[in-house]
Order: sequence, then C-alpha cells, then structure tokens
Amino acid sequence: MKNFCAHRLLYWWFRTGVAMFVTCVHFSPSNAQVSPRQIEIGVIPGGLRYNVTQFEAAAGEFIELTLDNNGLIPHNWLLLQSGKMQDVIDAAVALGGSGLSKDFIPQTPDILQRITLVQPGKSISIQFRVPEKTGDYPYVCTFPGHSNLMRGVMKVLGKSDKVSAPLTETSSRRLALDALGRSKVQPFPEGTREKPYIIRTFMPEPDLGPEVLANHDRGYVAANYNPGQGKDVPGIALTDQGLPAAIGVHFGEPLSICWDTVECRLMYAWNGGFLDMSHYWGKGAGGSRKGFDYVSRLIGKIQFKTQGTHPLNANYHQGAIPPVPRYRGYKLFNGTPEFIYTFGPYTVHERVTPSGNKAVLFDYSIRDMQNDSLIRFGLDPAIRPSVESSTGHWEGNELLLTAEEARKFQLVLRYD
Repeated sequence: MKNFCAHRLLYWWFRTGVAMFVTCVHFSPSNAQVSPRQIEIGVIPGGLRYNVTQFEAAAGEFIELTLDNNGLIPHNWLLLQSGKMQDVIDAAVALGGSGLSKDFIPQTPDILQRITLVQPGKSISIQFRVPEKTGDYPYVCTFPGHSNLMRGVMKVLGKSDKVSAPLTETSSRRLALDALGRSKVQPFPEGTREKPYIIRTFMPEPDLGPEVLANHDRGYVAANYNPGQGKDVPGIALTDQGLPAAIGVHFGEPLSICWDTVECRLMYAWNGGFLDMSHYWGKGAGGSRKGFDYVSRLIGKIQFKTQGTHPLNANYHQGAIPPVPRYRGYKLFNGTPEFIYTFGPYTVHERVTPSGNKAVLFDYSIRDMQNDSLIRFGLDPAIRPSVESSTGHWEGNELLLTAEEARKFQLVLRYD
C-alpha cells in the first residue's frame, strides 16, 4: 500500500512538474517569438553600388537582412567593426587565387556578419542582433575590384531612438559625380590629378603585338549579353571586344592609362579626354543605348603603346616558359591605384602616375625574394632608350636589381 501511494505521489508530481515546466517554457517572455525587422539591399543596375548606402538600427535590435543581387555579377556583403574597412579589404585581396572558394571573405574577427557570394538573380537572407554599442558599422562587398565603390554604413542608435528609413539610391550616375565633382555628362567621365577617375571596363585594343597579349588566349569562354533575352547567354565567346579585363585611369588632360589585369602591365597611355562610354551607357542619366557594344572609345591621342614580353620574363632563360601573371587587385595610394599581381615567386606592387610634361612615373615594389636574388627587368629595345631608373644598373635592355633595390625602385618613361 505504501509503495502504491508512493508511486501515485511520484506520478502526480511528475505530471504536475512537467505541466508546470511546459507552461513556464511556453509563456516565458524571454522565449517569446520576435519578428525581425526587414532590411533589403539590392544592386544599382549598371553600377558597382548597393542601392542602400545607409540604414539605421537600434542597439540590440533583431534584423533580417536580405542581399538581392539584381546585377550581372556576384556580390557579397560583410558587416564590419568600426574603423576596420581597409584591414578587411586588404585581407580579402591577400586571399589571392583561393578567394573564390572562400567567397572572398577572409577569416577575421573584424567581420561581424556576412552574406556569402550571391549569384546574379539570386538572394540570400541572414538574421542577427545589432551590436549593443552605438556608432557607425561599415559594410562592403569584397569581390575583387568592388570595395572602392560598393560600400555603406549601418548606424546603430540608442534603444529608444527613432529609426529613420534606409538611405537608398536609384541611379549609378552619382558615381561619376562623386568621383569627379565637375563632370556634367555621364557617358564622358573625367578626372583630375588629385582625384583620378578609375573604371574597370572593356578597353580598346589599338593593335598591340601578340607578344604583349601572350595570355589573352588562356581564358574561358565568356558569357555574352543577349538583348533579345535580356540576360547573359553562356557559352558564347566574346569576339572583337577589345581588352575585356582592363582598368582605365584618367588623371585629367595630361594623362590617361590602360592597365590590363590579364597581362598585368600598362598597355598604353594617351592624353586629351578619357573615354566615350555612350555606346554602352547611353547618353545622359538613364539615356538610351546605341547598342550592347561593351568597348569604350578613346577620346584623345595615344602617346605610348607597350611592346615586347612582360619585363619580368627576363628572369627566365631562353626557351623556358615564363609563368602566367596573376592579378590580385588594387588599393588606393593617395587616390591612385596601386596594382598588385604575382609573377611566379614574386609579388609586385605597381603604381603608374604622370611625371611632369610628357612623362610617366612607375613606382615598383617587388617582394617575396631571397636576399641573394638578382632581378632582371627587361624592356623591349624600342622602349629602353626612353626609360630612366632610380637604382640598379643596365646591361643592354635589362635593368639588374638586387633584392634590396627591387623592393622599391622607380622608372620614368618619356615620350614625344
């Protein structure tokens, strides 16, 4: 009888306890479902910019953020600690060839939230709690070449502060105005020595020699835009499309340059205007296009075209197959792009800027060398007489540099 009563008492306690526990869990305010506030960020068509460049959030708020990629190329979204923008960008560039497999997202505690690469036409959402500390938290796309323009800020306010609507953009025209200040017509961007204009686009190919374009036949078949279908069509080779992976830089009337990310070298330089983009951009903000002709037109006169093989080929004996240069990105140095690429065992940092009247200054830094290394920097015989060096010594058309000298040297190219 006692055992029976004990069992009944235990049974009653167990049922009551479970019921009380379940009731407690179900009605606990700390576990109540809270719907996150929705934030959606898209891409401005025709421009490397998020369409939301600023949004506000209350400290500790629950957010669901969606990156909707309505553009034509992949993008990611990284929310960062305050003041850590450049550190994260540099870390993404340093990923090099492994970057794509990692969505160009470096491993660093400076990244608070992340959305991996979103393919065109797709979207990805994440949910997170806003930091408790008030202040500005930047966000950026670290896909190569995007970080200089594709960025924004999340402004964290106090818990009781009123949150304003996100700051949105609808046109890519502001890009040119931001960069140039005085540009009046969208298809004809301009720049100045103090604020050079930088654009990655299809550049004209003004009859450069096959030895200059040695690596342009090693790529993949690219997709081409089909205006009838309104989308990229895979498997169609781009023909007669100039230099598809070049970067144009305009320093104002005295100098514009075309630097190619396949060959990793300066292709040519010209003076006068910069580029006529109306065949692809159209005339005026949102203006009609003449067609889907990707290649820009040069405005001005070409003053210099490179010749011969890549200068670092001189380090490989005759008959040897030199390595393929690999572009790693660029970073701004006083407003000027510093191009970064690898060439075999070497990592090269290169800046190209105007140098007085009818001259171009090349600032080089070659890294990852043994202390006893000797760098041979070879120039085509047609170019060599026009070039002066800040260090090293010349043997014919080759500039010989010790490892110490190669870590920082300058070349000046003069043209008529």
